[in-house]
Amino acid sequence: MKKVTMKGIGADVEIKNKGIEFKVSNSGHVGDFYVTKRGIEWCPGKVQQSNGVRLTWEEVAKTMA
Repeated sequence: MKKVTMKGIGADVEIKNKGIEFKVSNSGHVGDFYVTKRGIEWCPGKVQQSNGVRLTWEEVAKTMA
């Protein structure tokens, strides 16, 4: 199982299964971005998290390399 932590906020915080949600807006709602133990997920517009675009951490690493 992956261990994902958030750094730079005065303490390392472990990301749990549910993850952290970021709301993205630009004079209106653009979408939601989730960071979880399993990877990342982008949900454009009003798409529910279960229907978002998912990438595992391995896929993120390949994409960013």
